[in-house]
Formats: sequence, C-alpha cells, structure tokens
Amino acid sequence: MTTKAPTSKTVFGKWIQPLAGMVQQSHYKRNCKVLPDQKWIETGLLRVLSQEPSGRAFLQKLFDSGSSVIKRSHFFETLKSNRRLKLCQEVGLSVYEKTKITNRQADPFDRFPALDEYDIYAGVSRYELVGCSAGVSLSRVTFKCPLSGRRYVFITNLTHIPPGLIAYLYKTGTDCLSLQNEMGYRKDI
Repeated sequence: MTTKAPTSKTVFGKWIQPLAGMVQQSHYKRNCKVLPDQKWIETGLLRVLSQEPSGRAFLQKLFDSGSSVIKRSHFFETLKSNRRLKLCQEVGLSVYEKTKITNRQADPFDRFPALDEYDIYAGVSRYELVGCSAGVSLSRVTFKCPLSGRRYVFITNLTHIPPGLIAYLYKTGTDCLSLQNEMGYRKDI
C-alpha cells in the first residue's frame, strides 16, 4: 500500500497533529503492514469528514485522489476488529483529555456562570450551545459595538442569559467563521 502522509501544511495535517504519538502509546497498538493503526485512524477521520454517502464511495474518492490505496474488503474487515475499536476509544479519550487540559486555559466562556449548564462547542461556523432550555419564546438582543459603532441584532430563546453575553457568543462565532474564511477553509478537505 502506498499512501501520501498528510503534512502539517494541510488543514487535515494540522487537525490530526494532536494524534502524534498517541497511537504509539496505546496499549492496543499493533504493527500492521497492510493498514497501520495510525493510517487506519486517519482514514477513519477522513471518512467522518467526507460527504460521501457510503463507505464504498468514500474509498473510491480516496483512490481517485491518489492519497490512498486501500482494498475495500480489507477496510471493511478492519472495522469489525475489537482491538481497533479499543485502540480508537483509547486514542479518542487521550485526545479528549489533552484537548480538555489545553482548552481549559483558553476558554473564553469559563468566567460566565450563566453558561454553566451548557456545553459550548466551537463549530465550523459558530459556537453552539447545547443544553436544556424550557422556554419557547424568542428574544431580540440589540448590541452596538463600542469600537465600530455598528449595530447588531440577535435572536435567541435563551432569555435567562444576559444580553451582553448573548452578543459575545454571537461575536465569537462570527470571529471563528471569519478566521476560517481567512484560512481558506474548504468542506471538501
């Protein structure tokens, strides 16, 4: 099997950098010549990110791109492996723990007790609040930026969160989207 390794110059290469060494430290690693564990996890991540409707279509696109040659039967057989499932779980937990420690220092919302009941995820184009909200009424929050003087209007059903914090959440999501646009974010990567 010949594969091109993702470089740190690609978006995907930067995205998988936290995996460096985690597969090698896993209790479930094994030396596989046909489809090494690191490549298996990278291929699985590419599959999750792909927009292909099936695993076969994904493998065909991967083959056509020249980035990987994986036999279809072998790829689907490896998905049944209990060892690789445990490897994936252990590496996933390691990534989670490392990210949690790293992000705890950089969490811009950590200082707002009104958000304690929510998990906040930085998404592709916004910060997303996940939590239980019993209210069905919508509120309009108007915010005037003190720097630019520009007026913003936001719609929310989170009536118990202060309006300034709602504006901050939206602004942070917009900043995230702007950064991705500057980096040339593409969905097909």
